[in-house]
Amino acid sequence: KQTTFDIVLFEGIYTAMYIELIKQNSDAKCILRAHNIEHEIWEKAAREETLLKQYYMLFLSKRLKRFEIDHWQKFDAIIPISPVDELTIKSYNKQTKFYLSLLTAIDTENINADYAEAGYNKIFHLGSMDWTPNQQAMEWFMKRVWQEIETSTEANFYMAGRNMPEEFFEYGNKRVFILGEIESTSEFMKGKQIMVVPLFAGSGVRIKILEGMAAGKTIVTTSLGVQGIEVFDKKEVLIANNSKAFAEAVIWCVKNEEAALEIGRNARKLMEEKYSIGNFEEKLSKFLLRVIAN
Repeated sequence: KQTTFDIVLFEGIYTAMYIELIKQNSDAKCILRAHNIEHEIWEKAAREETLLKQYYMLFLSKRLKRFEIDHWQKFDAIIPISPVDELTIKSYNKQTKFYLSLLTAIDTENINADYAEAGYNKIFHLGSMDWTPNQQAMEWFMKRVWQEIETSTEANFYMAGRNMPEEFFEYGNKRVFILGEIESTSEFMKGKQIMVVPLFAGSGVRIKILEGMAAGKTIVTTSLGVQGIEVFDKKEVLIANNSKAFAEAVIWCVKNEEAALEIGRNARKLMEEKYSIGNFEEKLSKFLLRVIAN
């Protein structure tokens, strides 16, 4: 009420509950930064659960879907985090005229590429472990993938992330290190070259994959893991969508250090060329000015 704003930027769909209040008190353009399609995360995650939990998660996803569709239509512009998400939102929302598909920019100047010389025997995963898709992903990796890697190589595995469920610590042994929450992401990744992100549920873009690419890591993930990121299999990342292929990809990285290192270098180069903050600033500024002018 006391200040005139040109734009109010809503960070994520859950802030959309305030849009009516803001519109009552301001003539600002309301723009949503859509981090993901929230209901899709719950729909995909439900497939991996028991029948009762699946029913509950699908019930939640339907409620979320109604909320998202209703609120998308109230915004003057939407900035989805990927082209895939933009198409999904547009299919439900005929009201909003302005869209800009824009990933999260990564500050590549402040992330050192750490090509770990001895890191090919060190495989790691880093992610918030209070997020259901991450829990499902790492349970799948430990139960269906790790044994083949353990048998075929001498590699060690490191898992870190906040709010690590207690049951995951039971996976720990002489070659598996479950660390829980860590103080420094960069220190944790230092000296470890192979990053695994076996996601089968989720939406938006995986920020940890972008950060791993910026650090020059060799990333093994799924097609969903790199959704919205312009990468090619076996060039900037390795993509595998079943347990056998995933294990084989990781084993290949361990046994082919030079070739795996080249993938990490390509990943870093792509981040510098396409996903740095400088590249994104100009696109975002022009878009916001266009929305205001309209």
